[in-house]
Amino acid sequence: MAARETWSSKTAFILAAIGSAIGLGNIWRFPYITYANGGGAFLVAYFVCLFLAGIPLLMLEFSLGHQSQRAAPGSFKRISPRLEWFGWFAVGVGFIITCYYAIIMSWCVNYTFEAATLGWEQEHGQYAQEELAVMETGLEDYEVLTPVPNELAGIAFVSPIDSVADVIVPEATTLVSYRGDIYGFPTRDEAEAFLDSPCGDGTCAIEPAGDNVSHVLDRVPDNLVGKPYVSPYSGAEDVVRKVATILVAYDGHLYAFSNVDEASAFMGSPGDYFYNDFLGLTDTPWRLGDFKWYLFIGFAISWVWIIASIWKGTKTVSKVVYFTVLIPWGLLILFIIRGVTLPGSGTGLAFYLTPVWSKLMDPSIWLAAISQVFFSLSVGFAIMIAYGSFLPQKTDLAGNAFIIGIADALTAFMGGLAVFSALGYQASKLGVPVTEVVQSGPGLTFVAYPHIISGLPGARIFGVLFFLMLLTLAVDSAFSLVEAVTSSVKDKWKTTHKRANLTVGAIAFLLGLPMLTGAGLHILDIADHFMNSFGLTLVVLGEVIILGWGVGAAKQREYINRYSSFRVGPWWDICVRWIIPMGILWMLYSEIQQRTVPYGSFGLRGMEFAFGWLLIILLPIVADIMANARAKE
Repeated sequence: MAARETWSSKTAFILAAIGSAIGLGNIWRFPYITYANGGGAFLVAYFVCLFLAGIPLLMLEFSLGHQSQRAAPGSFKRISPRLEWFGWFAVGVGFIITCYYAIIMSWCVNYTFEAATLGWEQEHGQYAQEELAVMETGLEDYEVLTPVPNELAGIAFVSPIDSVADVIVPEATTLVSYRGDIYGFPTRDEAEAFLDSPCGDGTCAIEPAGDNVSHVLDRVPDNLVGKPYVSPYSGAEDVVRKVATILVAYDGHLYAFSNVDEASAFMGSPGDYFYNDFLGLTDTPWRLGDFKWYLFIGFAISWVWIIASIWKGTKTVSKVVYFTVLIPWGLLILFIIRGVTLPGSGTGLAFYLTPVWSKLMDPSIWLAAISQVFFSLSVGFAIMIAYGSFLPQKTDLAGNAFIIGIADALTAFMGGLAVFSALGYQASKLGVPVTEVVQSGPGLTFVAYPHIISGLPGARIFGVLFFLMLLTLAVDSAFSLVEAVTSSVKDKWKTTHKRANLTVGAIAFLLGLPMLTGAGLHILDIADHFMNSFGLTLVVLGEVIILGWGVGAAKQREYINRYSSFRVGPWWDICVRWIIPMGILWMLYSEIQQRTVPYGSFGLRGMEFAFGWLLIILLPIVADIMANARAKE
């Protein structure tokens, strides 16, 4: 049997594994998840889960590949021939992700060109109607008058976006929890005066509170927005509002808006462009809409780049990763420097980093942390098993796992600094809380950030650099996913690396074509959620049961220690046998419970769920077919 290819150096392997772990999730998921789960408190939970679950899993997958010198199917077949299907199941999860990861790369390719011309900007003044202006002003176009002057309070206006009438309010509604109920107040001063000298008998309450502790709520819940209330302090009547009225200047006049979405649309928000013009998003995944040829071109470019990066296996990857890992780090540092120098950046960083320590007592923060660790480190996708199989006999399994895990976490943290400093700038510019501009996923990357970039000096340069950074982050994750599949195909059918690359790439390319239509984001959104929430977790659960209980955690740990620069203690056994399985079962239970509500930002239900579950059901069936297919000896 021919000797298995190996990494050209330890540095090349570490960079390749870091590149696989570091992806778009570090920019468009980690910052939002951190903020939504208590800021600094989440960081504590995240690093605890990193050391108790993420790094132990990296050690497990590296050792499995290194021990067998095979990709995932061959590794599990070595344990027992009846387990080969499970290896193909892990490969299948990664393969589905490969199909849509190149779609996101296509968006980035196109947006790199859009950034050069700021093509996402809408026609200036298209919503301006002078007869709907509140008053004349000397402010420049799209400058926001903040804070709202008190003398304008109560003046009636009509939104030029949706023609809805309202009155100008200088402040967002302040909500107070008092004696088990929530009360609303038009100003914070009035709310604090109420707490100093409470009055009222509960008849003015908006709804019951979650506790009996009297305090001012730190934010307005979405479910209360628009509800009418009467202040128990002054008797003032209004509806609950998340923000003060936003006053935007255009052509010498001020226009008023009740929420950020309307103001952003008036100012030429890239949101309309991204969802309607760029994607041509349909209302359901069952209506495909138009095929986007410019997305096809970006898709083809992405696949050429992916296949070229792994054309000769580890030899090519070892060279490519020096550029595709180090360049994003350099650009990320540049964006951090630019971000923290923006006016208002401190507001965003305070939201991102200020700990809400009480959150550590909330089980949901730990669920979010362990979920993000699995998502970020690329465990459960068969990638790290394949990468481990290319390690030379003399290696450092435990040391490499620690380096890669910590490097990924620090990159995600840096991504948060870059993102939230820019969001703080945008929030200050609009005069609204950071909570009203922060988004996750495509909304952050292709809507919020382009909007921020448009207002920066040198916007075109920063826009091009930003989407180049996303491209280089994405390509490492994409070709590592493909490599996990091609190495599995090579091991079983003894084909050449080039043929395996072309075969796997062609199949994934064809399966990705429906996502170049108007239904593409719907399909991508559902597939992404089910692969990460169920596919990944089921693979990891199977790994820890097979290795931790079947083979034996102590036996696997001894193998890790034999090929490591330091000894791993019995704590690893506890993590693999107990902590990780319990965390995964908790995640699965939580996900199944949440399926009772509409999925995603588009409220998808019914048959859309059937599509996601169909993928989960088909994967083990296809995996079993692959395992029983005749192998080439």
